[in-house]
Amino acid sequence: MVFLYPFWEKRHYIRHYKGFIKENYQNRFNKVVIIEFGYDFMYSKDITGSEIKIATSEIEEINEISSSIFIKLNIGNSLILPKDKIQDIDGIILFLKQLANSLNVKYNSENDWKWK
Repeated sequence: MVFLYPFWEKRHYIRHYKGFIKENYQNRFNKVVIIEFGYDFMYSKDITGSEIKIATSEIEEINEISSSIFIKLNIGNSLILPKDKIQDIDGIILFLKQLANSLNVKYNSENDWKWK
């Protein structure tokens, strides 16, 4: 029975976090958000009219995988940009690399990374 525990634990945590995300973030899925990038600020606006302006100096690091780009902020949040939903992905990636270089933050590109 002890050898089955890792499988049970993995399934338990997956179910727990799926439930938590569904309960607490259900109103944030499948919503269109417009994000504008500049060298000083990132500006975000959604359909409900909510607007956010974040200084680029708050960026801690930028991580890119094959499906998404994660912009990690100093305040503990991250912006998740799905690559398949962005019109000019090559231009955005180039801009974010230049921005990371000018801000002296890490830009990690691991396009062969996969969820396990």
